[in-house]
Parts: sequence; C-alpha cells; structure tokens
Amino acid sequence: MFGYKAIDRLALFAVPLLVLFLIYVANLSLASVSFRDLLDIPRNVPAYFPTAVSTMIESSIVGVVLMPDLSRYARNTQDCITALILGNELGNSFSMLIAVFPAIVTNLLDPMAYMVMLGVVFSAFIILVHATWTTNSVNLYSTTLAAAVIMPKLSE
Repeated sequence: MFGYKAIDRLALFAVPLLVLFLIYVANLSLASVSFRDLLDIPRNVPAYFPTAVSTMIESSIVGVVLMPDLSRYARNTQDCITALILGNELGNSFSMLIAVFPAIVTNLLDPMAYMVMLGVVFSAFIILVHATWTTNSVNLYSTTLAAAVIMPKLSE
C-alpha cells in the first residue's frame, strides 16, 4: 500500500531488532547453563536430525530462488556475491546456530514456546508481529516481481 520504500524502512527497523532479540534470548537461555553444560544436556538428537538437515537444505534453496529478487538493484556481481555470503550463508547460519541454544535448554523446538518458557512473553509477541510482517513483505515483493516477469504487459 505504501510502496517498496516502506518495505525497506520496515526491514531497516525490524531486522536488527529481530537479530538483537535472538541474541538476547540465546543469552537468557545460557544464563542458567554454561556453554560446556549445554553440550552435555541429553536430548533426542536422532529424532530431530532429519528436521535439521531439511531446514538447512530448504533455507539454502529458498535463498537461491530469491537471490535474483534480492539482488536486482545490486551495482555489480561483487555486490551479489557479498550479499549471498553475508546474508544467506553467514547470517542464516548464525541465526540458526543461536536459535539452537534456547531450544536445547528448554527442550522445545517452537521459538514462541521457548520464549514464553523463558519469560519474555510480551517481547515474543512483538517479535512474532515483526517477523510475520517482514516475511509477508518479502513474499509480496517476490510475488509481484514474478508476476511482472510472467505478465510483462501488466502495469507495475
């Protein structure tokens, strides 16, 4: 409704907020357990292993599919490569690694559930709203770009 500049402003505000909160929740979960003890917590690793592998592969595939959309305003090939490495590979891997800490400590896979268990209910709600908003904005952006390619005579 407000154009792509509004999506950009939303991302500039929400993404750092989401990253900082993810780090905060990871720190909160590690407050009761040392990193060394975290490795010794018994868990059902074999039951979650296929889900973990699937999630990593799916996120890489989505990154490859969306990269043309996300890099359409890049100035050169180097900008695209930098965005791929920093955003898709390092950023995505970092966020998944950090999100594992509270999941292991609380023995819950759902981020909203482990945030509630850690006592950050209101913050979890705010994060849920921003995460949903940014995800849907990117989905809308990608969909309109795909529609413009499929139907070039349709006005933007």
